[in-house]
Amino acid sequence: MENIRGGKQVKPALSRTIALLKAGNEEEAEALLEALLSSKRNDPELTNALGVLRAFSGRYDEARDLFELSLHTSRDKAKVLCNLGNLCLVENDPEGALRYYAQAMEASFMAPEPRYNAARAYQQMGHFEKALQAIFDYDDCRSFQRRLAIMTFLTVLLGIVYVAALILH
Repeated sequence: MENIRGGKQVKPALSRTIALLKAGNEEEAEALLEALLSSKRNDPELTNALGVLRAFSGRYDEARDLFELSLHTSRDKAKVLCNLGNLCLVENDPEGALRYYAQAMEASFMAPEPRYNAARAYQQMGHFEKALQAIFDYDDCRSFQRRLAIMTFLTVLLGIVYVAALILH
């Protein structure tokens, strides 16, 4: 088993869990996450991942408890709030889902996922105009992220050109 001291080993552990799930080894993936959590208590990313796994296996109450635990310490509250909203959708509570998605948008105004998920909730409610507007909001958010990434890249590139010009003169 991987050494998970420090946060650097969490992502490889999650990648290994995903690989196990893709191979159909749900029990092994769950055992890996539980073992990791036993040695790395209260890691919000691992707790959230175990919650997702429990939700996929239909253990919604356990998933909700794990998401709520993760929410207290997570740096990515929007992701956890979206997962709580997704549980509401699965349990046929689109109004509850929309409340969580609204909180996720407040937690991270740049997160596109809650907008997409809100469209699914509106669709489930039969509010197709609101669903379409949420999809447009999702698309606008994704477009803004792409423009911001390009602007950041160009700013860095201009900085490099400026430094190169200073060196050459």
